[in-house]
Amino acid sequence: MIINGQNYSFLIFFLTFAKIFEMELTLDMAYSQIFNLVSQLPANQKVKIKYELTENSFDEKSKAEMSDFQTFILSAPTMSDEQYSKFKEQRTHFNQWRIE
Repeated sequence: MIINGQNYSFLIFFLTFAKIFEMELTLDMAYSQIFNLVSQLPANQKVKIKYELTENSFDEKSKAEMSDFQTFILSAPTMSDEQYSKFKEQRTHFNQWRIE
């Protein structure tokens, strides 16, 4: 894999090797470089990365680091589908009234 004139084949091999043997690896890469690497992956691997990131994003450590506001927002009630459709209907009526 070549990005910006650099060959990342060895890096891909090493990352695969590190995953097999559960090694820890620290890289000093810019966000744009990581984004370029991920954007070149096939769709199924992008989905897998997305799943891994979202599934592991709220582990116990990060929950402890969340602010009170973040905890409040994440624990807030949500609308059901029926409530949301009623909200959209009411919003439409309100917008019509406002325009008249």
